[in-house]
Amino acid sequence: ENTSNNTWHLISLTPLKFSEFTAGFIQVTLDITKQKEEENKLRLAYTIFNNLSEGIVVTDADCNIISVNQAFTRITGYEEQEALGNKPDILSSGRHEEEFFTAMWQQIDNKGYWQGEIWNKKKSGVEYPELLSINALKTESGEVSQYIAVFSDISKLKDVEDKLRHQAMHD
Repeated sequence: ENTSNNTWHLISLTPLKFSEFTAGFIQVTLDITKQKEEENKLRLAYTIFNNLSEGIVVTDADCNIISVNQAFTRITGYEEQEALGNKPDILSSGRHEEEFFTAMWQQIDNKGYWQGEIWNKKKSGVEYPELLSINALKTESGEVSQYIAVFSDISKLKDVEDKLRHQAMHD
């Protein structure tokens, strides 16, 4: 919706010639306002995607990574090119039992999303806790087309919790 009352037009002028004289012009004008509005929406979405402090991983329906944002690289240490085509389990810490993942995927299949805490591992091998949210994106026919995972490294929060717990037990 164009709320600024501005319109965009693509104009093409072609001279209409008779012999060597230009008798006029043929003008074709296309209203491209909708396309410009969509371009602006895409530009905004791209800016948000790359400037969030949370890591974002987008996979295809088979869980192959197709896109990550800059925060993903900052948090995990994996560059985009290292992550693309891999499964998110490149981050697996090995701390969780199979039942944990079975329950997680059952909820994603049943409700379309899952959110919780999980331990993952950075490229450097350092394990860290994260708050993770996974959403299944579906086509009009109900088939999963992508999964989007958004996560935050909550190491500092866990350190504060541990200190508070220690103080409560020892003071």
